[in-house]
Amino acid sequence: MGGEPFDQSGALAELGASVQNAGLSIVTYTGHTLEHLRQNADPACLALLAVTDILIDGPYVHPLKSDALWWRGSSNQRIIFLTTRYNEKDVLSTPEEKGVNILIRPNGIVKISGMQNKEQLQNFIQTLEDGDVIHHESNILE
Repeated sequence: MGGEPFDQSGALAELGASVQNAGLSIVTYTGHTLEHLRQNADPACLALLAVTDILIDGPYVHPLKSDALWWRGSSNQRIIFLTTRYNEKDVLSTPEEKGVNILIRPNGIVKISGMQNKEQLQNFIQTLEDGDVIHHESNILE
């Protein structure tokens, strides 16, 4: 599924409930504001909000783009904690405090998350390539 999650909120709410029952968490990105979604009062929309731990709301606005933002593309977007599972310290700590996750899948695809600075990420990838740890083709998902 792709696109605006609240355009398909019924199916995603069902999926989200299964994900949460498995002990995992849900982060939902939307171009709508939380206030608009709650005002809508559609039961499927409210069900998706109910299974969302963290909501990133608001449309992406290119003139407000910043690579320095955590989890968001533009400064008008908000990080809203809808459950008590996470708080600001959990998700907005510096990489030195939080760490970086590197997952190497059996098929050789490498996924790196938690490194917010794109220049540092590129330098890190280059270091791995230089040490012949990885061969950067199209197998790194950033």
